[in-house]
Amino acid sequence: MLKYTKDKTPECDGLYTNKANVSLRIQTADCLPVFTYNDEHIFAVHAGWRGLASGILYKLKKFNFNSDHKVLIGPHIKTYEVGQEVIDQIKESHNHLPENYYEPKENNKYHLKLDLLARLQLETLGFQDNQIITSTTDTLTNPNWHSYRRDAQTAGRNYSFITKTK
Repeated sequence: MLKYTKDKTPECDGLYTNKANVSLRIQTADCLPVFTYNDEHIFAVHAGWRGLASGILYKLKKFNFNSDHKVLIGPHIKTYEVGQEVIDQIKESHNHLPENYYEPKENNKYHLKLDLLARLQLETLGFQDNQIITSTTDTLTNPNWHSYRRDAQTAGRNYSFITKTK
């Protein structure tokens, strides 16, 4: 069920439109803002570790993307610390998870590369590497961006927008 804030903004992980002069906004603090677009549609998806672990970008398969669609992955945390249970969940929901998508750390923890997981899902949908642009900005290490992992409860939010102009 779609929920709305007091100002009638929908609370959800993905939006799309084919209407001209409409902007879609994604709010993040370490998660990935993922935008797909072509001349007809724009899509905005909030892709956090939970969403990516459950295959949120696979839900876009009902739209017929083709070679004229592009993807932008905005600023996000580059390596996200997770436990073994998250790695197991991702392996369960994906047919194959290459080992370079996560790095073992001490205390049964891993650094998960969220952007690689997003690219895996997008490539499964048929997007080619040259259709996907990924930001190199790491919200954890760049003080100009908000990071929940770095600043916890005092972290602000990053707002990313896409606009369909015609």
